[in-house]
Amino acid sequence: MKKFKFIAMLLVCIMCVFSLIGCTDDTQDPKASTQPTSQPTAVATATPVPTATPVPTATPEPTPKEVIDYENALYLGDLYGTDKTLYWIVTWADSETEKPSRVPGINVNYSKTEGPMTIGEEEYEKGISLHPREDVDSEIIFDISSYDYKYFAADIGPEEKGTKGIVCMIYLDYGEGFEEVYVTDPLLYLDIEYVVIELKGAQKIKLAVNNYDGTHVADSTGFGNCLLYNTIIE
Repeated sequence: MKKFKFIAMLLVCIMCVFSLIGCTDDTQDPKASTQPTSQPTAVATATPVPTATPVPTATPEPTPKEVIDYENALYLGDLYGTDKTLYWIVTWADSETEKPSRVPGINVNYSKTEGPMTIGEEEYEKGISLHPREDVDSEIIFDISSYDYKYFAADIGPEEKGTKGIVCMIYLDYGEGFEEVYVTDPLLYLDIEYVVIELKGAQKIKLAVNNYDGTHVADSTGFGNCLLYNTIIE
């Protein structure tokens, strides 16, 4: 009986030992062997793209433009009194009269003999002044055959406040007589019409004024800064 009790107690002790070993051995725990260890997830960061340095834009060259070559231009007023002035008529005076009472461009408005020409309220350093009769145009003719200019230009308009209307004409002669190349609108005081004409090898030029209003009052008319010129590129 005592021997049986001893063996039973011994078996109980052995079982307890095995039980303790099984509880402390982690390698026997299937959960411990299969559970993966959690690792932090790496966050991808974008590599910054370097900003390109802006290339400075080249300043565009100014657009070339044609301008009047004033330095070498010829003012028709400077030809008055030379052999280049072929004929003129102003009111009842003309270049064929021995002692004409009027002179184009000098007796401006017939009230002064010097100073700047005034057309409307604009002043001009040089110009030609004409005045028609009631029934006859005032005109002046220049020989330009010895010059090599391409253009004619002038500011045209009445010089006197009482003007009731004038019309101005420009003629060119290429060797076979004058032909009209320009006619202004009827002009009143303060009207100024800027005219540019291509000469195309003309030998003579004629400026003329007609008293469009049919009277002989206040029809003095100026061709301000009328000149022959070529152009240059700036």
